[in-house]
Amino acid sequence: MKKIIVAILAIVLAAGTASAQGSLLDKLKGIANEAASQVLGSVIKVSLPGTWVYQGCAVDVTAGDKVSTIAANAAMVTVEEKADNLLAKGGIKAGVATFVFNEDGTFSLVGEKKAMNGTYTYDQESGNVVLKFGKLLNVLTMEGVVKLTTDGCEMLFDADKFLSFVKKVLTNAKVKNYSETLSTLAPVIESLTGADIGFKLKR
Repeated sequence: MKKIIVAILAIVLAAGTASAQGSLLDKLKGIANEAASQVLGSVIKVSLPGTWVYQGCAVDVTAGDKVSTIAANAAMVTVEEKADNLLAKGGIKAGVATFVFNEDGTFSLVGEKKAMNGTYTYDQESGNVVLKFGKLLNVLTMEGVVKLTTDGCEMLFDADKFLSFVKKVLTNAKVKNYSETLSTLAPVIESLTGADIGFKLKR
């Protein structure tokens, strides 16, 4: 198993440092990253308590066929970029906002404008997680899964539930004129069978 992990990480490194044959290397890097996450995820379980820095939105296809077409990959990028932009308007910016998970089952999402507190449950073995935000987000509950990545983890939720979270964040932050952008996400998400959306997190 250790040899497999080392080999996969070597592929990731090689794909990341090479400068020629862009599109092919991008595909190879994506395949290697996914393979590394799957292998590492079967060996190492994510320990959630502590402080995590939000790195942007994550999109993953967990049901049906895996994303393989150029159009589908473009759709995933579109969802990530638009969701990132909307959350940034609500004060949750990549590289700035943090999740703090405490040992007592409480957590806080600290953005630029305010902190959103709540409670959580997490099964480290299965990766299943439930976030229960407090009154600030009208007691919003989000059920999802935590997946290990090569540089942190992804916390993924049902797409509709994640969009509800985005809407509540924007409403609470009194952001105006976001409805049109939010509405354009729906058809793009629908084009991705079994898509889950969430947070990219890094220690």
